[in-house]
Amino acid sequence: MIKKTLLSIFLFLLISVFSWGTDYYVDATDGDDAKDGLSAANAWETITKVNSVAFSAGDNILFQRGETWTDTTTLVLDNAGGSGNVITYGAYGTGNLPKFTGMTTRGISLLANYITLENVEVYSVGGAGLYSSGAYTGITVQNTVIHDNPGYGMWLAGGTNLLVSSNTAYQNGTEGQAYDNIHIENSTDYVAEYNVSYDCQDGSELDASDDGAACTGIWRYNIIYRTGWDADNVAASIKMSGDVVGTYHKVYYNLIYDVYVGITNGGTHSQIDIWNNTIYTTAYAGIQVTQTDGLDIQNNIVHTTVRALLLSGTAPDVCNYNNWYNWSSYLVNDHDANTWTTLVQWQAVDAGAYAQNSIDDDPLFVNAAADFRLQQTSPCINAGVNVGLTKDIRGTGVPQGAGYDIGVYEYRSLDKATKTTVTNMLLGIIPGFETFVGLCILSILGNFILLFLLYKAHNRIARVKEDMRFFGDMDNISAWCELERYLGGK
Repeated sequence: MIKKTLLSIFLFLLISVFSWGTDYYVDATDGDDAKDGLSAANAWETITKVNSVAFSAGDNILFQRGETWTDTTTLVLDNAGGSGNVITYGAYGTGNLPKFTGMTTRGISLLANYITLENVEVYSVGGAGLYSSGAYTGITVQNTVIHDNPGYGMWLAGGTNLLVSSNTAYQNGTEGQAYDNIHIENSTDYVAEYNVSYDCQDGSELDASDDGAACTGIWRYNIIYRTGWDADNVAASIKMSGDVVGTYHKVYYNLIYDVYVGITNGGTHSQIDIWNNTIYTTAYAGIQVTQTDGLDIQNNIVHTTVRALLLSGTAPDVCNYNNWYNWSSYLVNDHDANTWTTLVQWQAVDAGAYAQNSIDDDPLFVNAAADFRLQQTSPCINAGVNVGLTKDIRGTGVPQGAGYDIGVYEYRSLDKATKTTVTNMLLGIIPGFETFVGLCILSILGNFILLFLLYKAHNRIARVKEDMRFFGDMDNISAWCELERYLGGK
């Protein structure tokens, strides 16, 4: 009796601490809104049905992979989860991501606290692919593909603790309209990381702005290319705009190539840190900034451009340990008709206060325009400075050598130019690939260890069951204590 009472108390406490939600299934072909949606065999069919249900914290709303929803109705995520117990909208099954297309206005609206949207594709809707506007907290958008929408790819405004991770956004926007692939506005403590963004029609690839409220956060580990090559598109790859006091942005370890402008800001922010980015082949400028106070530019590679650094005033607070290489017009221009065409000239500004540790050598990429890792003899190796970062774009710890490297990749001894093209692509472009391989190896070893432990446990249990026969009724505390002493002596 006591054993049953203790078991009941344990289960009650367990349920009180961990709240399991309900899984709901949606299938555009074989679903039926009249069913309960609680299994793949009883899946719902339409977005209208999903929008009508009040979900609870911990619930998972799963859309069948390989299916396409062409409803004209926007999918609205407006039920709130809780901290550590979010409502997740994702996918189940095998095959391609669930697709959402043809919605009259937006594809999916995120209008609640603590919700996660993942593993879906949104394209060719009437406006923005994804939309959120309001003082929501804890919204996560991850592993989505957003493309070919006439408005913003993503418009995410007004929230706190926003995470935008591992998404692919391309060809969003309309010619002549400044719509961005990923746009974050008036958001506090946002993180945008591991996204791939390219071919934005007429806006910036990644844009963070403040419009009457502070916008603070981080752009890191993103890959951005082919931005702004149209004659009328002067957009940047990463842009920060606005003039609200208290706004700060950190932009680090981003790979940017074949663009119009690499990194830019508009207005005046409290602080902008631009660290360890690699910017290759820009049609106008590598880094273009409109403020000087609160500006820290270090450990960046800017390679092949017209203007390496374009300023709107005097020199920034910190601008050092960068590699500027192969500019066709001038190294630095301050918008006041002051230009510096050589690094030596720039180093002499304000009695040598700037760029004393910067270099103007070929960074020696493994394969320029294809693989931006550093060769063993690169002058960027150990030529940077510690800015407080701990890993590069692919998860490699920094530093690896005697010092910190300049650019998006920290050099490792295994980074040799003799690697195959496929290996170069995986190690050089896909963030965390080698970490994934390492985890696979650890998983295999872990399985062997688990099987060994299960084998040993099976033998142990067999011995205990054989020896327990003399204990009789185990429904009392004294017997349990006796068993504990017995097992302790085995």
